[in-house]
Amino acid sequence: MAASPENVTQLLVDARRLRYSASRTAICEEAVRIADTLGDLKCGFEARLELIESAQFGGQPDPVIVAFAWCLGAYDRHPDKFGTPEIRDQILWRYKWVIQTLCGYPQFPLAQIDEALADMRARHEAAGHSLQRVFDAERRAALTTGNKPRAIAAFERMCREPLDRMSESVECYHEGKISFYRGVERYAESVAAAEPFVRGEMNCMSGALWACAMTLLPLMKLGQVDRAMSYHRQGLPLVDRYPGFRSVVLYHVDFLTLTDNLDRAVALADKHVAHLLDEASPIRQWGVWSTIRLLADRVREVRPAPIRLTLPDKHPLKTPDNLVVPTELFAWTDREAREIGARFDARDGNDYFAQQINEQAELKAQIVPYPVPSRRSIPGENES
Repeated sequence: MAASPENVTQLLVDARRLRYSASRTAICEEAVRIADTLGDLKCGFEARLELIESAQFGGQPDPVIVAFAWCLGAYDRHPDKFGTPEIRDQILWRYKWVIQTLCGYPQFPLAQIDEALADMRARHEAAGHSLQRVFDAERRAALTTGNKPRAIAAFERMCREPLDRMSESVECYHEGKISFYRGVERYAESVAAAEPFVRGEMNCMSGALWACAMTLLPLMKLGQVDRAMSYHRQGLPLVDRYPGFRSVVLYHVDFLTLTDNLDRAVALADKHVAHLLDEASPIRQWGVWSTIRLLADRVREVRPAPIRLTLPDKHPLKTPDNLVVPTELFAWTDREAREIGARFDARDGNDYFAQQINEQAELKAQIVPYPVPSRRSIPGENES
């Protein structure tokens, strides 16, 4: 069958029927390929907008930047085809996701990130939109790059901005406060911001999933381990509902490690690590290896016998039976996490990532043994 615009349209219809996932992203990429083969700018634009969204929420960040740059260029070069307010706003809505993606790759310098933020702001101002989403993008970028004073300033400006149709929804706006307060170590405020999501009074696509996960460490820091355990049990079963947000499982692995539930921590890591590393950005890789580093460090102290951890096929510690010696795993993850972190710190001009690795020793010294209640199993922790 000859390629046609109808093929592109049908592929996008098929993609939208799927949850955010690698499969959905692959369908969008095929739609882009066909549109480009046809030389159809409008089809290519529509397909790329869908690809950006699918890749962003499906956990495959690589296509996001290239697809967005194409759309932005087409919008600027062809106002006759794409110069409508609706198309403009679709681009602006995705701009924040692109800036987040830029932050996750150390090869993109801070100057480029700042240029993107400035362009995003200029386009919002030209359109007469609130700058709430712009300052939200800035505070997320600042936290990722270890600039807490800038993150705090951007957060305060975000909170003063009026809300309009191009702002985050009220729910997502409040969800963002959870990660912000956690990032600047205002733990009680992070927990308070999470409460409406945990109680089911507020939701933003995956609000309860993130709220339960991101407040595990803050609750432990506040000495509320029993409440953290409750959040762990509530939040972990949600992971399988949102495969695009699978990375939240790392918060749960950390929590299980810091409560000495090592069998459960190892089983949870074994289930998810290989998936998390599939098409992972450098910042995702750093997150995975720093979490496994903490786990391996604790396990090697308690029991040096091999543990089961399904690693990617090309990993140097991969074995046929997926058994890994904890001391070897710790040594490898320590080197890898520090190496990736050093690339980010060189880009960001600070030692933010190195500090987070070094602070694991302090976390490990604060371990609070707290067995997961055994009266019922917890969905999501065991292999499916």
